[in-house]
Amino acid sequence: LLAACGGDAPTRPTPTTPTCVRLPAPPGAQPAIAAAVVPDVSPYDALFAGAGAEFGVPAEVLRAIGYVETRWQMVEGHEEFGGMPAAFGVMVLRGDRLREGARLAGVAEDAVRRDPRANVRAAAALLRSYADALGVAGADAEAWAPAIERFSGIALAEGRTSYRREVSAVRAGRRSAPEGAAALP
Repeated sequence: LLAACGGDAPTRPTPTTPTCVRLPAPPGAQPAIAAAVVPDVSPYDALFAGAGAEFGVPAEVLRAIGYVETRWQMVEGHEEFGGMPAAFGVMVLRGDRLREGARLAGVAEDAVRRDPRANVRAAAALLRSYADALGVAGADAEAWAPAIERFSGIALAEGRTSYRREVSAVRAGRRSAPEGAAALP
């Protein structure tokens, strides 16, 4: 609705144009952003548990990454960022990561694109390979931070750290508000 309140709106509203009133924020005020609560159950919990057990990845890590990436939706290959391959599935696998995850999980690339189980398994296999390369072991989700950051695919260190924090917040049952924003009670 706020997008319809852009500066290009006509000065006199017509029956088909929305009208808006913008109230200025007090000087120095930061916008209040509420931390969202993560649902207790996802439609993919059994897949996260199965792939986690199969590849030795904490299911809660897979579940949190799936929420951060897609809010547990099956993405069907839409280009998200210009110049990057299209992303697929609950775990948003794309390009080389999709191919490598499929290979490590022993599933067809097309299955990773279309089947939630294959997609989660490919992501779990990829995370396991990152964890092995980084010396991450065990079921302690916090110990998986370096593998989670690498899984993000984000080039900037600050971005990887932010991604890891978001995954950690989801594991704790909440979605964090952006850094520097005031969270509502």
